[in-house]
Amino acid sequence: MAASAPGKTRVVWLDVLRGLALFGIAQINFPSFAAGNLPTLVLFDGAPDAASRSLFALVEFAIAAKFYPLFAFLFGYGHVIQRRNLNALGILPETILYRRYAALLVLGAIHGTLLFFGDILTLYAICGMILTFSFRARLPFSQLTLMFAVISVLELTLAYAQDGATPVLATLIASHHDELGQLAQGRLADVMVLRANAYVASLLTQLAVFLPQLLMLMCAGALAAERQLFEHALAHRRIFGLMLAIGILAGVPISVALAAIMYTLAQGEHAGVLWNLSDLCADAAFVLTLAVIGALGRCAARAPQPLPRPLIWLASTGQMALTNYLVQSLLMVFIWYSSAPWLSRHHPFALLWTMSLAVCALQVVWSHHRVKSGKQGPFEALWRRYTYAPLRAR
Repeated sequence: MAASAPGKTRVVWLDVLRGLALFGIAQINFPSFAAGNLPTLVLFDGAPDAASRSLFALVEFAIAAKFYPLFAFLFGYGHVIQRRNLNALGILPETILYRRYAALLVLGAIHGTLLFFGDILTLYAICGMILTFSFRARLPFSQLTLMFAVISVLELTLAYAQDGATPVLATLIASHHDELGQLAQGRLADVMVLRANAYVASLLTQLAVFLPQLLMLMCAGALAAERQLFEHALAHRRIFGLMLAIGILAGVPISVALAAIMYTLAQGEHAGVLWNLSDLCADAAFVLTLAVIGALGRCAARAPQPLPRPLIWLASTGQMALTNYLVQSLLMVFIWYSSAPWLSRHHPFALLWTMSLAVCALQVVWSHHRVKSGKQGPFEALWRRYTYAPLRAR
């Protein structure tokens, strides 16, 4: 969720990708908010009908584990752009970047504790500090990407080797019945404790297992930024074509396998190996993200300006990514706790997914009109005011 320093031209295609990523993440976060730290399959409360299973499988195929990698790639890309802009202004980048990520760390901790346990800001802030340190250590991003890829594979291999059989869905729901009830209708104090505990547990798991994969994706984005992939898209059209081909040839089969496995698991009768296979496919599903980056890159190479109207609106959403991300969490809180009992009785997964689409549509309209009028997102304005204070005083 990074942006250019004040006075610098934005790379609009990155904003398009950022808006697209924000749209996809919302489709996952809304059901996850209701499920707590359990798989979203618990929202079906048993074996759903074929239509519900098909919707769930479609979301798994097209959206699940596809858009957080895109955000990570863009975060690394934005990190390098910020360094480049700060160097051009004669400012020591580390001074600004460490301060920027410290603010993001605090904001993420507040967001994760009070609103949504699945917060990504905390982890991104930690990764940003590691990226900043890597520059001082003069480690090339090509080597860093490979190093974190190897560490990620080793950690995931170890995790799967130690993973035991996961209970069938009915057992999983029964064992967490009280927790799910508290999340839906419990007292505010109890709910806040549950969500704070879920945030801490999620963060520790991410740091232990997920951090290397995230850093791999961010370093890949930083490497792309160093080569100015989107700034000179025409010169890199072959790279984008290769990314598109790899994403389709490898990512589509993995995503189809993930969707098929989750469709089967939604029946509630399977355990053990299928659950582990679903985790494995989810960890590898980010490959399809390459197809998204490659496709947008090819579009940028063919017709860099002007953008089609839908992409202009999507770019506005990406330009206010931090505000839109936090507003989504606020709306999740309002929607769930204003209608949790009703939602719990009426296909909550489908309803929450539909609501997330509506929220994203409203955000696209709001963001476009705000950006068109020359305004920043409220949280972007506050964050930049704190981050770039030394620049403005200069």
